[in-house]
Amino acid sequence: MVNESKKGDQRYWKKWRDSGAVGNINGRYIEGKAYAIIGLEASKEQIEEELPRARMAAETPSELEISVREVSDLMNDKSTDPKLVRCIGQNFVYPIKPGKYLGPIQVKTEIKPMSKVNYVLEAKYPNADNGQAASEITDVTNYLYYAFGNDKPFCAEITAKAPNGQYLAWTND
Repeated sequence: MVNESKKGDQRYWKKWRDSGAVGNINGRYIEGKAYAIIGLEASKEQIEEELPRARMAAETPSELEISVREVSDLMNDKSTDPKLVRCIGQNFVYPIKPGKYLGPIQVKTEIKPMSKVNYVLEAKYPNADNGQAASEITDVTNYLYYAFGNDKPFCAEITAKAPNGQYLAWTND
């Protein structure tokens, strides 16, 4: 039974979720997680400052938590899932070319190892799956591209843990 006077209070729900009393239909709490590995010519502070505008433009839900980390910090953090570390260490980020480069002009673009890109946006989305978190972080990443470098090729990859336990590139298809 839900206390009707508190059902809109997020602090109330967080307390109950943390205690294990509130969960999904199967009786356990779920949280979707996804990661945007991005190369931006901006400081971490500039990205964090732009994040509220990116969230507003992308119309992300208020429950979605987004943090900005340097890739090297994520890779060296002992609490990071080893499968995520392996995914970042073994895969590449392919540059996305802006529309103005799709014509006859040839721009030299570099395929980079994920581990050489500078930032990770980590999205946590309560009561959602990893695909929903990936969808939301994709919209935010696109906005950040336009804010910081829409005249240059942009390196980005969205990854989330698949049901088989592996981290895979996420597409909106």
